Amino acid sequence: MRKDAEEISAPLLTTEKRAEPYKDHASGSGTSSPSCEPFGDENSPVEQVALTVPVTDDRTLPVVTFRMWVLGALACVVLSFLNQFFWFRREPLSHHNSLNILLYQRVDADGANLNDFEVCNRHNIDNTGLVCQWPSEDVLAYYCLSNADKFRCKKVIELGSGYGLAGLVIAAVTQATEVIISDGNPQVVDYIQRSIDANSGAFGDSIVKPMVLHWNHDKLVDFSNSFDIIVASDCTFFREFHKDLARTIRTLLRKEKPSEAILFSPRRGDSLDKFLLETEDSGLHYNIIEMYDSEVWRRHQKFVEGDDSWPNYEKDHCYPLLVNITQ
Repeated sequence: MRKDAEEISAPLLTTEKRAEPYKDHASGSGTSSPSCEPFGDENSPVEQVALTVPVTDDRTLPVVTFRMWVLGALACVVLSFLNQFFWFRREPLSHHNSLNILLYQRVDADGANLNDFEVCNRHNIDNTGLVCQWPSEDVLAYYCLSNADKFRCKKVIELGSGYGLAGLVIAAVTQATEVIISDGNPQVVDYIQRSIDANSGAFGDSIVKPMVLHWNHDKLVDFSNSFDIIVASDCTFFREFHKDLARTIRTLLRKEKPSEAILFSPRRGDSLDKFLLETEDSGLHYNIIEMYDSEVWRRHQKFVEGDDSWPNYEKDHCYPLLVNITQ
């Protein structure tokens, strides 16, 4: 996989192909994005990002805030440690099917910076998608690769995708009708767009698009009853997002035929259980599967026994459970 060591330097929207607005190709309905005049020489190639994040700072916004400097600095330290911690996982999770995907992601010496948290503060989003490629996303991608038939001829969306590895795998190997790779962080979506462009030759007839999607946004109704399968990984850590995530899943799943959400998430104390209570309150049903793949389970047992390729492995925080959610 390819990693990019620098921030994205994107050309103007007027000189690059823009990401098309999401549209329901089956019904012909969709949402159109307003025209976007470029703000400067570093505007994003993703129109939704360009509409959301200006290329110049608004000097009227407060900068010296508790969330920005105290919580932001603390998060930089913690997330930098986690980024280094997961570097020690040296043994890759391999699959018998051969697949080459270029994945663009940022590699900073510190793993995070205060500018990231200013963006998070402005849009009320978290920054975890920029930090690294999380283990649950690796397992989700491996699961999708191992169960490609499940996604064939389906409309799929990945929520809280981070760099979007699972969505790219689905687009490349499953012959899905359409794959939307979404995240609430516009900085992450820039990287998703670059990965889509780099791998477009592998997608065949599948329609693949990035999307800036906030789970608490009223525009969710524009995509209601649209998707056969929703996938997500490690999206239940922040409890303040539980209700919105459950509502988003309920809104996006198709109603007139079988549909499901496939989530991979560690328990992390009672965080996952709290989210599942929200799914029940939203009228959804769920099923938890602990042993869903023999190879993943073998690796898990090896780490539990103290294999030094993943130091300090702990089941509650590291092993992703498979959660199937239906209506």
